[in-house]
Amino acid sequence: MTYQSVYNVLMDIFGKDRLIEEIKRDDCRQFMDVVRHLPANAKKRFPRKSLLEISTLARERGIKPMAPLTINKYVNKLSAMLNWAVEEELLDHNPAKNLSVADPVHAQDKRLPFSDHQLQKIFSALSDKSGAEYWVPHIGLYNGLRLNEICQLNVEDVIVRDEVWCFNITRESDRGIDDKVLKTKSSERVVPIHPQLLELGFMRYLKQFQRKPRGKLFPDIRAGTTGYRSDQFSKWFSRFLKSIDADSDRTSYHSFRHNFRDALREADVRHEIAMLLGGWADGSRGKSAQLYYGRGYSLDIILKELTFIKFSL
Repeated sequence: MTYQSVYNVLMDIFGKDRLIEEIKRDDCRQFMDVVRHLPANAKKRFPRKSLLEISTLARERGIKPMAPLTINKYVNKLSAMLNWAVEEELLDHNPAKNLSVADPVHAQDKRLPFSDHQLQKIFSALSDKSGAEYWVPHIGLYNGLRLNEICQLNVEDVIVRDEVWCFNITRESDRGIDDKVLKTKSSERVVPIHPQLLELGFMRYLKQFQRKPRGKLFPDIRAGTTGYRSDQFSKWFSRFLKSIDADSDRTSYHSFRHNFRDALREADVRHEIAMLLGGWADGSRGKSAQLYYGRGYSLDIILKELTFIKFSL
């Protein structure tokens, strides 16, 4: 989902001659009503139809729509565009402010961490793998990075800072491939590599790229049709879980992030460090403001706290 997708929906509904200052609250509700009936992979399933036509067709046929979280991402993108218009004094207020669809699934009923039994099955089976298939799940568990953050890493994103080996999670590219995206501003961070990854031989894996420092850290992962490299790996990982009888309705690759967060809690890792390691935004404005005061924790202190994260595999 991109700003281009939002623009396409706006063009379908209002036409290219509609002025931005003419967009009202009811128009934004109409936008949301169109988006809330779009199925997943709408353009792939109906390539010759507009998004407005697809929405109408899906409603008539009772096709399952996108998840509420995805629908709200469209609405949030629209709101961000209108916020820009307010800042540029094209609008005096944002007519999409606070619009969203209700999510019928409570947060506690969504993804779960993998159970100890699942983790043991997964990492036992991974011992026969190599390349991305081996390292991406290990990094997900021990460093808690998002799947796409890992899949899009360039070789240059593995760095030494203050004598600590780190992952540099950033949109920027110096020598490597410039195709990286991040979920939020707080996603951009430098985090120490968990010592267990080094113990498993991550530096030996990295060494093979010394003569190819401009490429991807995991060149065996190709970008999907959406442009995200995580698409392909996510599909492989789902098949992998089924093949080893470790799948369940509420676990997926993202469950590693839940395991990592639980491990941070169990290790009593300091809150600011936990938020930094996971690239999470703090829900409290007061706490968020604190992150911008002072120099923050040094990497050796962050590494020390990260070392407390352990798993029985």
